[in-house]
Amino acid sequence: MSETDVAGGWFAVRPAQPAPESDAPADTETPAQTAVQPPQPAQPDTSEPEEPAPFTFGEPPQLPSGLSWSWATPATPAEPAPQPESAPEPEPDPVPVPAPRLAEYPSEPLTGDPERTLAAIRFDLDPDTLREIVADPGLIRSVRDALTERLTEAGDAGVRARLLGLRAVCRRLLGDLDSALSDAKMALAQAELTGQLRRIALSRARLARVHQWREEHAEADELYAKANSSELPAPLRASLYAHASRSALEQGHLVEAANLLERALELRRLTFDQEFVTEVETALDAIAARAERSGFGPVPEAADPPEQRMPEGDYFDAQPYRDDRAWVRHTEDDEWVAIDGEGRTVIAAGYDDVRPFRHGVAIVRRAGGWGAVDVHGKVVLSCSYDQFCTALADGRYVDGFTEEGLAVVERGGRKGVVDRQGKVLLQPAYRGLVIHPVAYLVVSAEHRWGALDRRGEEIIEPVFASRAEVIEHVERLLSDARPVI
Repeated sequence: MSETDVAGGWFAVRPAQPAPESDAPADTETPAQTAVQPPQPAQPDTSEPEEPAPFTFGEPPQLPSGLSWSWATPATPAEPAPQPESAPEPEPDPVPVPAPRLAEYPSEPLTGDPERTLAAIRFDLDPDTLREIVADPGLIRSVRDALTERLTEAGDAGVRARLLGLRAVCRRLLGDLDSALSDAKMALAQAELTGQLRRIALSRARLARVHQWREEHAEADELYAKANSSELPAPLRASLYAHASRSALEQGHLVEAANLLERALELRRLTFDQEFVTEVETALDAIAARAERSGFGPVPEAADPPEQRMPEGDYFDAQPYRDDRAWVRHTEDDEWVAIDGEGRTVIAAGYDDVRPFRHGVAIVRRAGGWGAVDVHGKVVLSCSYDQFCTALADGRYVDGFTEEGLAVVERGGRKGVVDRQGKVLLQPAYRGLVIHPVAYLVVSAEHRWGALDRRGEEIIEPVFASRAEVIEHVERLLSDARPVI
């Protein structure tokens, strides 16, 4: 047997002594009767120390009288009582890390044309806000980056206006509204340098949409109103009204939102577009749902037509004020002169016939010829034309110059184009001429319709029998025939 086999050990015990007999009851204690001896002084031990007996297992060694050995097995340590499992301490919530904005993710290089790619995307609209839902942010980022590359090479103001405007659209869709606002403002500044009405209108509308998403609705509504010129093509005006309706919806002005959609549909009555109709239906559903929840909101006040202020005084004839100028005649035989808002004569040189000022310029006739003067009386176009006959692509006529500052003049039965600075843009050489927002529609000697760009270069040969046909072909040539706003 080895030491490791021992399961117990010996220990000395004193045998129990029999209790002395007593008459005391069993349940009472009897004090011990042992006499106490006084302590004796210890005697020094002079004996030789004994060698300790070697310890062996088996029988224990002899003990003094009165003691005996007993074997005891040590108790097996008790297993600790199982403690109820406590619920694990919850891990602290991780510190939230904001996800990158859609605009901050890396993009894949775009293989196609960025402008056409963006124009081809069809967005679903949020049924409540009518804002676009971006299903593929990566594609929008790729378009944005491709537009940025093109901007580095663009020097023409018109091209820069278009590229900046489209990049503003991408940044708005990605939620980068500060950068979108900056781009949209720069786009409008570049567009205004061109003086082209359609380009300016699109830039204003894109800037309005950024303000709308920033919930700056007053700025947005003002821009939508400025953008929607009566000289723009009907489809574009309808689109502008539809976007303005979304701004009204976000503000809870549901009657106004519905009225704007009605105007949009009226402008589209001759040019059916199923996609546009679907967008309008979605907008009407959003208006109905919002009205059911919170009512139609404030009712817009009816807009009074602008009052025509007439000159005060004893005049034989007078025209209403425009641009703070009014033409008057004192007697039937007098020529026309211009006065300011205080009634002071500011253009004393008399004219045989005049038209009200429009965008700072008025057309006048003297000695049988028509020309133009500005509000200070400066002659900007000599009175050398047979007539002004400014026709627009939608069939309307303008009395003088368009918002872009263009006018159609006629001399010897042929028509040309001049601007309000007096520059001749197209010499009078065409049987017919109509101003389109991006082109000139001309009629050849063979009575066929074609088109020129704003530089006078032919873009569509004069082979069409009607104005409507050539307008359709001009729209197909536009890179943004259905502009992204």
